[in-house]
Amino acid sequence: MEITDIKFRKFFKTEPLKAICSVTVDDSLAIHDLKLVRASEKTILVMPSRKRADGNYTDIVHPINSSTRKMFETQIINAYEEQLKNLSDEDFIN
Repeated sequence: MEITDIKFRKFFKTEPLKAICSVTVDDSLAIHDLKLVRASEKTILVMPSRKRADGNYTDIVHPINSSTRKMFETQIINAYEEQLKNLSDEDFIN
């Protein structure tokens, strides 16, 4: 499995939410609304989720094993950091 495209839709100046993106896997599957969140001195990836009737959230899509999660996190965070180099203040949402 390979992430073939990463598109950032929104960037945020405030914490904890830093960015929202979509990824394409194997040029065949799109996953939307992945979030990069700043927590405990590092940036982490939060998978898409929805709010249940009881008020809790459940993931809609998630990796089954830690190596897949690590691959997603590493590639998306690296793409985010690279994208930050080319952004101006107008590209951020407060």
